[in-house]
Amino acid sequence: IYVESVQAAQTEEEKTEGAIPAFVRDPLHSQQEVYLHGEAEKGEGTVVVTPRSFDFGYVYPKDESHDEVARISISNVGSGDLTLGDAVLDASCDPAYSIVSSFSADSVLAAGASTLVEVAFNPTHDSPAYCGLIVGSNDATNSSIDVTMKANSGADPENVPPSVSIRSPSPGYEYN
Repeated sequence: IYVESVQAAQTEEEKTEGAIPAFVRDPLHSQQEVYLHGEAEKGEGTVVVTPRSFDFGYVYPKDESHDEVARISISNVGSGDLTLGDAVLDASCDPAYSIVSSFSADSVLAAGASTLVEVAFNPTHDSPAYCGLIVGSNDATNSSIDVTMKANSGADPENVPPSVSIRSPSPGYEYN
């Protein structure tokens, strides 16, 4: 959660008199992130998937032995066991995406344990590519969590691979 510091309200008269408020907002750290730790009810498993979105950036076609890989962490932050379902790619995924390694269906994560799913991206073109990873579990509130992935999309509307121009030495010049 985020906690924000505030300042006591003052009347216009108090402001003009230069009165100091009862409490003052912290000018340097006006907002702080606080991590809370809790326990799930009835000893249930609670799934947390991070990151929930992954951007591979611009990846240009290359040989198949050098995939770009995203590591998605699946954790059980509950107080009981968590049974995992499948981790599958959405049917509309670009074919450049593939699951490299994953847990097996019906794997059980003990409280506090985590595992990984590795998703590879190896494009055959430099066009934008999108995919969704679906992680299933027996978590009562989040039985299916989606992770969105993208590559070769964003601020560059042309999405053109880099080019090189040799300015010096001039063409035809030889080095011994």
